[in-house]
Amino acid sequence: MRALGVVMAAVAFLVTAPAEGVAQTDLSGMWTLTIQSPDGDNPFAITIVQDGETLTAKGEIPELGEIEMTGSIDGTEVHFEWDLYIEGMEISIVLMGTIADDGTMSGTADFGGFGEGAWTAKRAES
Repeated sequence: MRALGVVMAAVAFLVTAPAEGVAQTDLSGMWTLTIQSPDGDNPFAITIVQDGETLTAKGEIPELGEIEMTGSIDGTEVHFEWDLYIEGMEISIVLMGTIADDGTMSGTADFGGFGEGAWTAKRAES
């Protein structure tokens, strides 16, 4: 009987213990996203909403207006994209990156095949 109790306790522990790698960082909240381009750093505020692995973000880029991004998170990898309209041309901006141990994000931005740049994001200070 005692062996059965030990087995039941072990099963209960395994069922309730979080699996390694399953828990993800919750990215929801206010962030400062900085995109580096040949013209210099371009920081702007975004608000990220996370629903499981799905990310949405809204912000406003000075001189370009409001943007709405969609994206995803998989472990420490993040992906965002949005369409930018400049002078009647649609450019798809894609951000690929990772989440660092300190909670910041960084990676590479693809400007619709017209070039690339680095990007970083950190939580906005309260």
